[in-house]
Amino acid sequence: MNPEIPILETKHLEKSYWVGRSRLPVLKGLDIEIKAGEIVAIIGPSGVGKSTLLHLLGALDRPSRGKVLIQGVDIFRYNDEQLAIFRNRTVGFVFQFHHLLPEFTALENIAMPALMARVPQKQAYRKAMELLNEVGLWQRAHHRPAELSGGEQQRVAVARALMNNPRLLLADEPSGNLDQRSSNALHRLIWHLSRTRNQTFIVVTHNLQLAEQADRVIELSDGRIKNNILNGV
Repeated sequence: MNPEIPILETKHLEKSYWVGRSRLPVLKGLDIEIKAGEIVAIIGPSGVGKSTLLHLLGALDRPSRGKVLIQGVDIFRYNDEQLAIFRNRTVGFVFQFHHLLPEFTALENIAMPALMARVPQKQAYRKAMELLNEVGLWQRAHHRPAELSGGEQQRVAVARALMNNPRLLLADEPSGNLDQRSSNALHRLIWHLSRTRNQTFIVVTHNLQLAEQADRVIELSDGRIKNNILNGV
C-alpha cells in the first residue's frame, strides 16, 4: 500500500434520482480524500444524502457523475461482476440492523464472506474464530443471532465485515439501534480495531459522541460538504 495515495478519494461525485419526470439531485459534486487508518464520521440531518454517499463509496450504487477512487483506481470502470468481487474483497459493511442470517451461528455468519470467496471451510472457520475472539465473543461462537443481545449481534456484524481483510469498513448508523451502554462498547471496539489494524472506518452517524471520537468529521448539508473537520486540530 502506497502511503502517498489516499485509500479513498472522490472527485466531483454526484448522484441524482428521477421522480417521474423530475430529477432530484441528492449529492452535488463531493470531493473527499481519506487516508488509510482514519475513522471518518459523516454527519448531517436526515435526508441529506449520508447513506447515499456510503452506498456509492461501497459500490452498492453507481454515481450519476464523478469518480470514486480506491487507492487511485476508479472502481466504476469495473463491470458488475468485477464490482461484486470488489465489494466482497475490499469493502466491509455494517448496517444499523445487523442482517445476520438467523439460522446460522455467530461463527457461521462471520465465515460467510470467506466461504463466498471460496476460502476452504476449515480456514474460514479458523479466521472467524480469531475475529470472534478479537471482538470479545469467542464464548458465543455457536449461538444463533436470537440468542445474542443487540450489542453482541452488532459485534458479530463487525467481525463479519472484517472477514476478508477489507481496506475499508463502511458503517451506516451502526449504534443507532442500541442502548447507550451497547453503543459505547461498539464505539470503543471501532476505535480499537482502527488503531490495532490500521483499519479505515467511514461511519454515518447521528451520534455526536461517536463523531467526536473520529479523526475527521464530514458534515453534509443540501447534498454538499458543509464542513470537513479534523478533530483535535
